[in-house]
Amino acid sequence: MSERVLEDPFSPSPHMQSLFEERKQEAMLTKGQVINGRVKIIDDVLQVQNAASQFRKENEDLARQLRKEAGRGCLARVSEVPNSYRTILDKLMFEMPNFESVIQKIRAELTLASITRDKVFRLETPLLLVGPAGVGKTHFVNELADRLGLLTERVSCSDSSAGFVLSGLTSGFGTGQPGQIYKTIVGKRVANPILILDEIDKSSVDDNASHQSFENVFYNLLEPISSRSYKDECMQIEFDASHICWLATANNLDAISAPIRDRFNVVEVAYPSISERQMICRNLYEKMLQTHAWGSHFSEFLEDDIVSLLSSKETSVRQLKRYMYEAFASAAEEAESRGCNQLDKIELRGFHFNVKSTNSHASRIGFIQ
Repeated sequence: MSERVLEDPFSPSPHMQSLFEERKQEAMLTKGQVINGRVKIIDDVLQVQNAASQFRKENEDLARQLRKEAGRGCLARVSEVPNSYRTILDKLMFEMPNFESVIQKIRAELTLASITRDKVFRLETPLLLVGPAGVGKTHFVNELADRLGLLTERVSCSDSSAGFVLSGLTSGFGTGQPGQIYKTIVGKRVANPILILDEIDKSSVDDNASHQSFENVFYNLLEPISSRSYKDECMQIEFDASHICWLATANNLDAISAPIRDRFNVVEVAYPSISERQMICRNLYEKMLQTHAWGSHFSEFLEDDIVSLLSSKETSVRQLKRYMYEAFASAAEEAESRGCNQLDKIELRGFHFNVKSTNSHASRIGFIQ
């Protein structure tokens, strides 16, 4: 008869033992150090517990949230450079040729990041795309972020509350809540998200307190040293925000204050040339075929004479889409009236398009969504 081994009632459970080992490993790391796809973003869980104690009486919801964060420890996940990043950037270059200079800068950054041991996705310097309205800046940064597959947050800087959205609103207010930086890094536990700042030049249109608050937020966030110990206005705990990958857009560089402007790597984006406009027309046609259920009924390629017709006009992509959509409908109606076989491919002809002359200064071709 085998001897029965009694468990020690005072020994920690396997789960508690694992948690103890994890906390022990965290304590040995320095803030910002990457290990096994994670990085230390908080110095010590004790500071989170202390903040929770301070909120316990005045705001139990925030106290509960902080206790939850304390239980999750000090680490956050870091996203790696996708293995297919070269293919993604090549395709973007093909579809948006006037963004070549931007793509080359991003390619250089990701190439360096990809040869490191941890392959952490990183943009060393915040990137600011400057160009006239309609050139496609917002569309480009959204497409880039989505195709890379990284966690992405977007902030409209023209919003008067943009500063509070990022930094949080102090818990002393009835509507006190943490900001987007805290929610993303600490809440979602992703240390290096892509954060898109749309129309950053609109944040300085006046001198009211909210816009001033917005700039004050960036004095710290865009500076590597101070961003390593960033403190949310509401939650009042320090965490590492230095791994954020910043992408910003602006129409007017002069509207951005010098201290903020100097913290960005500024890249000017020009209107596409005629040959680039032709490429955009072909890409747009193919994309419309792929994204609509009726696309399979039409010819795979757009004829050269139609490409020449559409690219000769300085028209936004939004307007180009309208022209093409109307042409698809017109061609389909004509094919139906002629009793064409459903298996036959419908071809667009010049007379299917109702292309009107446009003001070249008011509506240039770009990537307006």
